[in-house]
Amino acid sequence: MFTTSYTAPSTGSPTATLTFTDNAALSNLPSNPSTPGPYTQAITLSGSGISSTAPPPSATVPITDDETITVTDTPTFPQADKEQITVIDQVSVTAKDTPTITWATPAAITYGTLLSDKQLDATAAYNGKSVAGTFAYTPPKKAVLGAGIHTLSVTFTPANTTKYATVTDTVTLLVNQATPTITWAKPAAITYGTALSSTQLDATASVTGSWVYTPVAGTLLDAGAQPLSVMFTPTDTTDYTTATHTVTLTVNKAHSKIVITSHTPNPSLINALVTVTFDVTGGGVGPTGNVTVTASTGETCTGGLIAAAGSCSMSFLKAGNRTLKAVYSGDNNFDGSTSPTVVQKVEP
Repeated sequence: MFTTSYTAPSTGSPTATLTFTDNAALSNLPSNPSTPGPYTQAITLSGSGISSTAPPPSATVPITDDETITVTDTPTFPQADKEQITVIDQVSVTAKDTPTITWATPAAITYGTLLSDKQLDATAAYNGKSVAGTFAYTPPKKAVLGAGIHTLSVTFTPANTTKYATVTDTVTLLVNQATPTITWAKPAAITYGTALSSTQLDATASVTGSWVYTPVAGTLLDAGAQPLSVMFTPTDTTDYTTATHTVTLTVNKAHSKIVITSHTPNPSLINALVTVTFDVTGGGVGPTGNVTVTASTGETCTGGLIAAAGSCSMSFLKAGNRTLKAVYSGDNNFDGSTSPTVVQKVEP
């Protein structure tokens, strides 16, 4: 007489929707009803905890478990005919169980890390018991997410779709910026007076970007162990942080060269002052410090360097020839050096 069907949502509180279709004309109707049709109908639903009356063509009722709902269709005729036809149909409805997804918020990852089971590790259960099924994640495994906060979602489809509903869940994943890898080997030692260049300032990075070196190219560094540093700014500042790196450069002292440029008067007299001038040369900024002139007969004088040149005076108590040599003691950037000797004549 009538058909019934049941549909239930995959999530939320389940309900049964019953639809009635008159597939055939009612039989056993009075041959001569006192009141012509059409006749009214009343639909009565009964089942576990259900008592509902609704007009056709459908009725929606809540259900709490698997049960059979009895549908009573009572075509009502005029009381004068004192006849009724009752049609009863039954439909079995199932309240789908909704699994619970357990999915903890994943630990933060660094940009460039592929999504894996460490992040995509949801489980499904109902009443404490695991429910078999498949998980479809968005984004999927092996995806690379940009730096920032992302929403991960999962759809769980149970293996038994008759008993269990399909459910979804989401979690938030923090993707931190990655730090570029800087490669910068310790430069070979240089000598004081050598300007910094790309030979020393030659760092490379794992991504493209720009460099700022300290000190800059062209700088002359003092002798000793000198730190070089670089600030790297990546082209992609969304997914990468800036990075710094430091190396140590050894700057060796430069060699100096000293010569006596004059010693006058020559010849000189006993007890007369003889002025000795000298020059010290080397790379970079000129040498500083003191120079001591020594005679082979023991006399000495000392003079300071100004613009890498200087002088001092001495006298001699005995006549005769003697040699003079100048000794530069060196400074922070230059090694010491000794001049070739010169001959000073002293007359009585």
